[in-house]
Amino acid sequence: MNRGHMLPILFFLPIALMGCIGDKAATSPAAASKRTDAIIGKWKLVRAGEKPPADLNIQSQLIEIMANGTWTSKIEFQIPGFGRPDTFNANGTWTLTADELSLQNTPSGGITVGGGGADLRTGRVRMESGHLFVDPDPFMQVKKKGTGPTAGEYERAR
Repeated sequence: MNRGHMLPILFFLPIALMGCIGDKAATSPAAASKRTDAIIGKWKLVRAGEKPPADLNIQSQLIEIMANGTWTSKIEFQIPGFGRPDTFNANGTWTLTADELSLQNTPSGGITVGGGGADLRTGRVRMESGHLFVDPDPFMQVKKKGTGPTAGEYERAR
């Protein structure tokens, strides 16, 4: 083959390959939208750090992730030695980028944990068998003293 014929091929091959890569990138917003749609709804904590929530003194934890970019949570917990359970409510805004869930947290009502005020928390998200897994769990506002970041597993709340 003549070298003169190779120059156009060498010039246009990278451009053609970039066009193929560009097509794949164009479909990623749809995939991101599908992931986002999957996490929207009401969820109940079923495991925290692969243990039942009660092992962390949590009686129940319900979260709601809404399509408008806001979220709420309600956690009932029982500190050993105290008479009755306490409730912690929180809310804020959320975003999902690839598989990272970011929560802007604004605690309200009940007690305030970790100094209060707004803060940003993140965790990796995956869906498996209809369950939502977040690691570390940015919704985990209440936990036993001395425990570090904990992964959370949620099922759809009824």
